[in-house]
Amino acid sequence: MSKKSSHCRGYIFLESLIAFTLTCFIIGNYFSLMTFLLKSKQENFDEITLRRILYEEVKQYEHHGGSLQRQRTINNQEYDITFSLNAQRPLKMEITNGKRTFKIEKESI
Repeated sequence: MSKKSSHCRGYIFLESLIAFTLTCFIIGNYFSLMTFLLKSKQENFDEITLRRILYEEVKQYEHHGGSLQRQRTINNQEYDITFSLNAQRPLKMEITNGKRTFKIEKESI
């Protein structure tokens, strides 16, 4: 058993309290960082999904034609796609899902 020192009384409790506080601080910052990263990941995934769907629709329009305004539903999410033409070539393409919008504008030569 360890010796008790009369002049070091209460230090073990204080050290434990400091260690507990430091541990809580580190865990809190870790969860905050993970929440931020997961939110950022979801936003990036949504942006990539918009671009992918717009790419697919542009390719389909180039090969098969069709209407200039389309709606597409993927994973219970509706996407509105709009094309603007100049001499039968797409000049402006836009996709929106209600929250986000992505546009591509082509300069005429």
